[in-house]
Amino acid sequence: MNPILKSVSAAALAGAALVAFAPPQIATAATVLHAAAQSNDHSLTVRVVYPANQSGEVWVGLYNGQESFDAGDEIRSARIPAHLDDLHAVFEGLPAGEYGIIAFHDSNSDGDFNRNFMGIPSERYGFSNNPRPRFRAATWSESRFTLSEDGEVELTIELMGAMG
Repeated sequence: MNPILKSVSAAALAGAALVAFAPPQIATAATVLHAAAQSNDHSLTVRVVYPANQSGEVWVGLYNGQESFDAGDEIRSARIPAHLDDLHAVFEGLPAGEYGIIAFHDSNSDGDFNRNFMGIPSERYGFSNNPRPRFRAATWSESRFTLSEDGEVELTIELMGAMG
């Protein structure tokens, strides 16, 4: 079980509505860029936008069902240095199915999703499909997307919440 996801979910639940800044919505449904003929040959590129600054890392977790999403048991994860101009993670060799993503900016590189004494996130976070729930973390139904055709898929996650 991933302690980072539990922290992200708990913090989003505790403080999502108290965050005054929310960047404008960007349409980010997964876009199929190229189709191939094999059934387990998906390549998923996840781009992350709106980190608070260029310090630390951006953590991206990939989940393959509601159970893994809710439990915080990612099937794959990636850490991306936040100083890069193009923040993206690539997950290859994925079978068709439903997936969800959670990402956060670990600005101090401590490996934890930090919150203040009230449980309000002090690091930015986001979910696939970019839902903006209030007073709670995004649910599986809000975050899930489907890889149904083989090939390359790209999506963008907007980080929201704290600016520091």
